Amino acid sequence: MPTSGDLTKNLLKNASWLFSGTMAASLFALAEPVLIARFLGVEQFGLFALIIAYVGMVNGLIDLKSPEAVIRYVGQCRELGEKDRILSFIKFFYLLDFIVGVAALGICLLLAGVANELFIHSENAFRFILIYSLSVLVSSLNKNSEAILRVFDKFKTIAFIRTSRTGIRVALVAGSLFAGFGIEGIFVSYTVAAFVFFSILQITVFRILRKSGFKRWTTAKTGDLGVGAKEIRSFVFTSTFTGFLNNTFNRQVPVLILGHFTSKEAVGLYKVATMFSGVRAKLREPMQETVYPVFVAARSRGLQETFGEIVSYSTKNLLKVFLPIGLIFFLFANKIIVIFFGSEYEPATLAMQLIVISEILSGFYFWIDSVELALNRLKQRVIRVAVSSTAYLTALFMLVQPYSYNGAAASSLVPSTLMLVFSLLMFNEIRNKTKPLE
Repeated sequence: MPTSGDLTKNLLKNASWLFSGTMAASLFALAEPVLIARFLGVEQFGLFALIIAYVGMVNGLIDLKSPEAVIRYVGQCRELGEKDRILSFIKFFYLLDFIVGVAALGICLLLAGVANELFIHSENAFRFILIYSLSVLVSSLNKNSEAILRVFDKFKTIAFIRTSRTGIRVALVAGSLFAGFGIEGIFVSYTVAAFVFFSILQITVFRILRKSGFKRWTTAKTGDLGVGAKEIRSFVFTSTFTGFLNNTFNRQVPVLILGHFTSKEAVGLYKVATMFSGVRAKLREPMQETVYPVFVAARSRGLQETFGEIVSYSTKNLLKVFLPIGLIFFLFANKIIVIFFGSEYEPATLAMQLIVISEILSGFYFWIDSVELALNRLKQRVIRVAVSSTAYLTALFMLVQPYSYNGAAASSLVPSTLMLVFSLLMFNEIRNKTKPLE
């Protein structure tokens, strides 16, 4: 049976591939917000951010977070050697995500008028929402495909695909902006890129399944998954709720609140201030995406002591890169904003510094969701995320009206501090735990 040492070696290897691919993709991705912000200007950049926030909010509200479930159930079946159920789960979650994506598209369009009245305030809102919603629908299916590749340890392939996808998308966006197509051209570029990589990912998934001795997932039957519907429903809906609060809520709500209480200009400045959040994602996601399959494997093999080891190991390796870059952004926030975005965005300096502090704290607790999912601590996860999100929302309503985008940035420190406390408690528990995994 593989040891904990084997798992940490695989973790480092897989994280290295994703990190390399992410760094290459970052060279392209860094250019995208800079191009968009400079071409659109503060007000139009704010409108662009509001469209993304509204569609992301609706999609996140009903998104079933299928990639988490794919890794949990497909990965578990792979560890246990239950090949007959792997294709069934793959097909089940593809179909489920497609149905939910279509529903999200319908809701986005149905409520577009209400959203325009409350937050967006643009005569072109419906058209922008329609185009961008199509890209989000396809992107959610693409995330499922990447989850399958992660289960089969194809991190090198993921790194290559992500780099190619980001490069092509940025090229399309740049072309549309230089051609004068504005916001609509950007959203069309997103949609085209999403459909292109849907095809590429499906071809890749079929090829990898065939090499592993499987038929096409489209031929599988989903009648008997071998797991109770109650268990799947509990896992999926818990992931939906916590994923919405953890990610969509925390990213999109401040934008929409700013759009309602302040102006598009304030939204544009806030989005520039969150630039480091994008950098953080590029640095943190490779480790976050590789650590969850490792936790699932460790739980399936009964390697209880591995959890504490992997948390320590992955956190230390992440912070070696994360902290120095965060310090650079904090100290030179003003110069970074002026050089990349222009002097009209300079007022966002303080907001960026506050967000950098919040994001640096996240480097210490990035693993907590993965541990709770792997250990099936669903109720604990719901409570933790609900408490931190409620505190965040309260801070936003207290600080946005008097302090605008600086208040929104300061509010992000509240959930980050709470999450750090929760993570310390969780780490002490898994490190001192002596009874077998359930």
